[in-house]
Amino acid sequence: MPKNVNQTDRLVRVGLFVILAVLGLTQLGSNAFFGIILIVIGLVLLATAYMGFCPIYAAFGFSTNKKS
Repeated sequence: MPKNVNQTDRLVRVGLFVILAVLGLTQLGSNAFFGIILIVIGLVLLATAYMGFCPIYAAFGFSTNKKS
C-alpha cells in the first residue's frame, strides 16, 4: 500500500479527530447517535493518518505525498 498522505495532511487529520472526538463525547448525553457518528468519523481520520494511506485519495488517483 503506497502512502498517499503527506505529513501536513496527517496533522490536519489528527486535529480533526481531536475536534470530532470532543464534539462527539459532549453529544453523547443529549444525542447519542450523533455523538457516535462523530466519533466514528474521527476514528477513520485517525486511522488514515496513522497508515498514511487514504482509500478515497487512491480511488480518485490523488496524492498529497511528494514522490522522491
